[in-house]
Amino acid sequence: MANTLSESAKPAISVLVIDDDQTMRNAMSSILRSEIGIQDIGTAGNGLQGWKTLVDKPFDLVLVDWMMPVMDGYNFVKTVRQDARRYKTKIIMITSKKAVNDVSDAMNVGITSYIIKPFDKETFVRKIQFILASPKISPKESEYVDEADVFLALEEYGKAVNGYSKALDVVPADAEVKLKLASTLMKKYEYDQAYAVYSEMMKGELSHEILRASSSAMVKLGDIDFAKDMFKESAEKYHEAVTADPSQIEGYMGLGEVDLKLGDTESAKKHFEKADLMLLDVGQDDIMVLNNMAIRHRKAGRATDAVRVLENSLKRAQGNPYILYNLGRAYMDLDQLELAEACFRDALRLDPTLAEARTMLQAITGKDA
Repeated sequence: MANTLSESAKPAISVLVIDDDQTMRNAMSSILRSEIGIQDIGTAGNGLQGWKTLVDKPFDLVLVDWMMPVMDGYNFVKTVRQDARRYKTKIIMITSKKAVNDVSDAMNVGITSYIIKPFDKETFVRKIQFILASPKISPKESEYVDEADVFLALEEYGKAVNGYSKALDVVPADAEVKLKLASTLMKKYEYDQAYAVYSEMMKGELSHEILRASSSAMVKLGDIDFAKDMFKESAEKYHEAVTADPSQIEGYMGLGEVDLKLGDTESAKKHFEKADLMLLDVGQDDIMVLNNMAIRHRKAGRATDAVRVLENSLKRAQGNPYILYNLGRAYMDLDQLELAEACFRDALRLDPTLAEARTMLQAITGKDA
């Protein structure tokens, strides 16, 4: 058996073959088994059947004919790239269409690659193996994203936004690209547009990492409104954040802060108590959440609460200079200067480059730290 995958790799590879010609389906399935060693193979006779099959079960790779009844390959690809669950599926278009415009059209809806019929077995095998080894789901999307990343690094945010938008035209459901787009819009201070992207994202299915980043960004948008005394608007954003991500502690803090501004102390107390209870479950990896919570307390004039949160943080994150620095700031707010000085000195021992701690220490002692 030539060019086969290793035995350990076989179970990880699955391929869906979609073609209205049963003879072609059988031929491609046979080559996948005999020449590449793939055993997990599904088949479908048109794009709609293929889509239903893909919804029921994820496949690593789809081989799809273009010209089919009911749903053709072109519309199958568009459907996949718009789906939050399956947009990362690799797709090879297999068709007799070979005009430059046809190839371009297929690339622009997000195919991974293209095989022209009729094809020889060796070409088919090489293409399948190459695509399975490649990290890209859509070269066209990757082209736009790579270009936008360069502009982002150069702080040319308008061009970066344009690039990410083009990438999303190719793969509309790509959550990672949406996150990049929204973050770049924030850098451009285009908060309304960023809000629209985050809000739309959080109504769909997101990975934990993307959801956390999106809900945290939504809280920041709420903070921006809060700073402008736009309390209704900020409350709506905090609410969206905690609805999409119930573990979004800072969202509950924001809701409590809005309640206080609106004079609803009972509701504020409930939101703060909920946030405090959630803090008990914060793990080592999320220790900076505690730091952020304390900063929110400090900025709102609740220095005692900030000290409580930060002291709790130190028990879980020994040796974190940023937590020590913020604890020192909270002690300064309470006029406990000896404790503040000790915190700043400890922070500098851990990180001598922490300029903020050095500045505060100088302010207390009147000496160069």
